[in-house]
Amino acid sequence: VMKQPLKVGHIIKLITQIAGALDHAHQAGIIHRDIKPSNVLMDGEWALLSDFGLAKMVETSIDLTGTGVGMGTPAYMSPEQGRGRKVDHRTDIYALGIMLFEMLTGQVPHKAETPIATVMKRINEPLPMPRSLNPDIPEAVERVLLKALAVDPNLRFDSAGEMAAAL
Repeated sequence: VMKQPLKVGHIIKLITQIAGALDHAHQAGIIHRDIKPSNVLMDGEWALLSDFGLAKMVETSIDLTGTGVGMGTPAYMSPEQGRGRKVDHRTDIYALGIMLFEMLTGQVPHKAETPIATVMKRINEPLPMPRSLNPDIPEAVERVLLKALAVDPNLRFDSAGEMAAAL
């Protein structure tokens, strides 16, 4: 059964709650590395971030991307994560941006037939403009999306809380 689509205000509330959880993890030196809808559990009106199985402690030297260890979900993966480069908290901000994009447009950007093709599109193709997919998205929200989904991590928000405040 198809449910009514969420309103922008409700979407922003959910993203803000997830951003708060990410800020808490990031301040503790933890990068989640697999932010996606199935790792967000709802408890009434509260969004709870779960599954820190791929999380990485910033200060540790343990390599969690070695043989036999997953790197994340390609549909929500940042370009630097897809390239196998070093990631920091901004990779989680990118994935949160992908979730916001999906919630507002009904699709993830750069969808392809295989996980590798998705990652390659993410690296090589421009982001589809969110308002071209849903003209009801406010321009200010689109600007937040574009910043959160910048290919260069240095152009993204400095924190998930900053992204939430911008929303």
